[in-house]
Amino acid sequence: MKSIILIIVCSIAITNGYSIVYRHDVGEIPYRKLALESQFNCVGEVFNDYKPSGSCVLIGERYVLTAAHLFIESDMFTDTSYMYHGKMISMKEALKKSTSERDSMKQVILYHNRNNRVGKVENYQFRFQRRMYDAKRIVIFPGYLDSATKGSYDICLVELEEPVTNVVPSIVNTRLDELGDTIVNVGFGASGDASIPEDVGLYYQRLAGQNMVDSIGGRLYKGQATQLVYDFDHPAMKEYNICGGNVPLPLEDIASGGDSGGGMFRKTKRGWELVGVCSGTNHDFNLLLKIGYYGQSGSYTRVSVFKDWLGEEMR
Repeated sequence: MKSIILIIVCSIAITNGYSIVYRHDVGEIPYRKLALESQFNCVGEVFNDYKPSGSCVLIGERYVLTAAHLFIESDMFTDTSYMYHGKMISMKEALKKSTSERDSMKQVILYHNRNNRVGKVENYQFRFQRRMYDAKRIVIFPGYLDSATKGSYDICLVELEEPVTNVVPSIVNTRLDELGDTIVNVGFGASGDASIPEDVGLYYQRLAGQNMVDSIGGRLYKGQATQLVYDFDHPAMKEYNICGGNVPLPLEDIASGGDSGGGMFRKTKRGWELVGVCSGTNHDFNLLLKIGYYGQSGSYTRVSVFKDWLGEEMR
């Protein structure tokens, strides 16, 4: 089939993580420069058996905050589908179509996870400023694994075997006032031109982009919503901007493969604060094929809600 192949990673009860996709009319260089600012040195990389698997944020000399789903191992299988007249159809259904119809379809390869399980602590490493650190203790927030709330509360605290002494840890936000804030997302992993989704690839370089906390939602914990939500505004097509304002910031972005566990920061009088940890992106496949990553939305776990849990685990 003459088709564009889009590789989309999916999972059951686990949201896969992402990195920075940038505006097509701006390009990558300004996003790279923003990420290199010293206040974002606290954003590091997560490795599974020395293979890159996500991002993390240093919040204490020995403590790292990241996404819980990075430590859920699973078996992967593929499922090939096709986009036909705006709808997803199976390979079996596609083979029933004429040759000319099949040639006009776009092929979508879906990667699914099954047999999910928590990985062993000795399998994971963390890198800051080119130096590797081993994990001593991995504490996934209990609600993430609970059968009643499985997959929610995508946050994890890691205690390292030794302190990170050459990086200033991030201040963790404790106030429930994030709505409407201009924020900076930072992480490692996939990047590329938002208008050309098939060109987005995993390069494992630190990039940073701007956005705004457009809404707050997700499952409640202690009476508070636990997700900070934002969307990727198109610079011209306002009708595809789904929440919040419809004017993109100069370095508007959205997460893509590799930034799971990366940080969402805001600038305050106290300095730069960590307000969220990257959980995932909500893909609208029809929109993705139509205008690329614009109009997609993403969510970060709201760290202010978990301040008491963090205080208990970091004693």
